[in-house]
This record gives sequence, C-alpha cells and structure tokens, in this order.
Amino acid sequence: PPRGGPAERMPLESLSSLAHELIDAVVDARCQGDLAALSALSRLLEVYEERLGGFLANLKRAMCTSYYPERSLLEPRAADWRGRGRLPFDATCSPRYIEELMAFAMVADDASSDLLETRLTLLRLQEERGEPGEGYESAAEELGSDEEEGQATKAGDAASSAEGAETTEVEDEAAPTTADEGAVDEAVWSVLHHLLGFRHVFAPRDSTWVLYGALQLEGDSRSHPAIHASGTPLEPLVTSLARAALTAPSTSDASSGAGGCAPTLWPCICCAGGMWVGSEFVLLRQCVWDVSDLVVWGALQRVGCRDGRIVELRRALSSFLHEAHPQQELWEEHGMLAPRDVLAHLGECCMHGRSSQPPLPYPAAIDMMLGEVLPWLLARDGTSDDDSGSVTTQLE
Repeated sequence: PPRGGPAERMPLESLSSLAHELIDAVVDARCQGDLAALSALSRLLEVYEERLGGFLANLKRAMCTSYYPERSLLEPRAADWRGRGRLPFDATCSPRYIEELMAFAMVADDASSDLLETRLTLLRLQEERGEPGEGYESAAEELGSDEEEGQATKAGDAASSAEGAETTEVEDEAAPTTADEGAVDEAVWSVLHHLLGFRHVFAPRDSTWVLYGALQLEGDSRSHPAIHASGTPLEPLVTSLARAALTAPSTSDASSGAGGCAPTLWPCICCAGGMWVGSEFVLLRQCVWDVSDLVVWGALQRVGCRDGRIVELRRALSSFLHEAHPQQELWEEHGMLAPRDVLAHLGECCMHGRSSQPPLPYPAAIDMMLGEVLPWLLARDGTSDDDSGSVTTQLE
C-alpha cells in the first residue's frame, strides 16, 4: 500500500493485536530454533521500514509500554526512575548495542559494562525458550494493568498451554547447539528491534545521546556531572564518547561531506550545563571562547571564578581533539569530522548560540570579568549586593 494508506491508519487495538501475534510467532520460532522463519520475518519488517515507515512507527507506539513481550520472551524491564512503571522500549537497548559501543570505545572493563547496562537499560531474553516469563504477572500486580494487559494475560495462558503441548511432542528431538541458539537469539533481537523500537545497532553519532542523555539522567544536578571519570576505570570510556560526540558527523553518510556536528550537540551541552573535554566536565559558566583581550585574560587566569579556574574552551578543545588516540584508524573509517570543522561549529555556538539555545553565559574574557568575576570578588570581600551592582554598572 502507498504511504498514508490503510496499513498506516490502523486503530491502536488492531496494531496491538497484530504485534502480539508477531511476538507469539517469534516465541514459537525461538522455541523451535527456526532461524529461517526469524530471518524471513526480520527481512519483511525491514521492507516495511523502507516502504511503510509510518505503519511500523505506529506499531512501536502501540507496544512502547506494553508488558506483553515480557510474558514469554524478555526479562522484566527496569522501573522508570520516577517510579511510574517500567521504562518505554525506546529508552532501552539490546546486548548488541552495548557490545558495539564498547568495541567502538575500545574498552572492556567491568566498570564500563556495568555502568552502560544500568544507565542504558539493557534488555535480556529469558533463558527458557517458549515458557511464560516470571516477571509478567508480578509486574501487573505491582504496577497495575489495564484492560489490554488483562487480555494479554489470558491470551498468554492459552498460548502457554498450546506451547506446552507442542513441547511435549517435540521433546525427544535433538536440542539446538549453543552456536545455533546464539544465531537464533540474534535473529530474535533483529525482529524485536523493528517491533519495539529499542536501540540495537550503535552508530558514532549516538555518543551525544549516551554521554549527555543516558549517562546524565534527568534529575541529575546541572552543576556537577552525573559520573566522575578522571582517574577512574571509566576514564577511557568517557574520553572516547566525548571525542565521538564532538566529531561524529550528523548523517550516516559521512562520505557525502554533508552535515557537520550533530544538531543535538549544543542543545545537549546546554541542558547538561557543561561540556565533557576528555574525561573532565567543565561548566559552561566557567568557560570563555574569545580571549583576544590578553590583559583581561591574564587577570582572569590569576584570579579564577567562584567555580574554580576559568577555561579557554577553544584551546582546551583544540588540545583534546588533536591528541593522538588508539581509535585513530577507526575514526578515519567512520569519517569523523576534522578538528577545524568542530571548532568552527562550536565557536559559532559559544558566541551566538544555536538551535534556539543561548551562547555561553560569558563568551568573551571581558564578559567573564564584568559579569562573573568582579561581582564575585566584591561579594567575597564583604561589599553589599547593592554596592556590587553599582560598581559593576560603573565598570561597564
């Protein structure tokens, strides 16, 4: 059907029923080790993605918070940090995603793995194949379930009985080998990715979301990073993500030369209130970009500000981006941006703002001196707020 046709306008109930049937088919194929059926279904969904993107988007929306996949296929998801039920599937990821992320960052330590699995909300397949999951009924009791979930439970009980009978008939057949199970499970993830919308294939441009989104959860302080990396086992991971967030092209087709820095980069930095320069998180309010007034800049370097030292962001980023690093060849393979292009983009953001986000609080050295350092020094030395404002006005 053409885009916008009947398939893309199906009601929510029909979409949910269809998704449940597809998931049941995945459960059966996984139980039987039917790799061919799973591969065919995955390819069919890829075609739908290409030709009926709106249909699959609606299908994912219908299943976003459903517990049905946890009846007999997935382990229960982690709870929403606000305590409002389990996280939607688009806020989770597959094991392959974390494996590819760690391979890209060239890290293999347990600290990085544990952090990513927790903050990115790793999904897991149930070990038992075709049996109802233990977490489904308990989830309904703890979090409450609507009419759809009640129907899903009944359907699940019926499917369980059918699967149990089928298992009895085939239990004498040879069990699949470990390698076969691995291939089957990879095909299962491929199908579920299209149905549920979790993150499955890592791309360098995802680094912005990982570093400034998943690792900097909503509710974390804007004055301090959510994680501390310098001098810890997390330093290599955070450094790689920081470099990738800055240099990843905005499009997957890096060879085309189109795009530039990801359009979400500056908004994410502004939302976090700071920027990762390697493994160091610097607050935007302690950064300047323009230090052309060397007299003022020299004074600022000696005095600092209430948050500590004042960072010349252009120099700090240039030093970081020009450092030799073990991923150099991998970076070239992914077509990462040259340092000069990154600095040009961020210079525009810092001086003038971008994507409806403001520039640095104090873009130039003189702005930092008048807007932050002098009022801070006057307040520190006992000058009243009224006097501080008056002195600042006169200096301006």
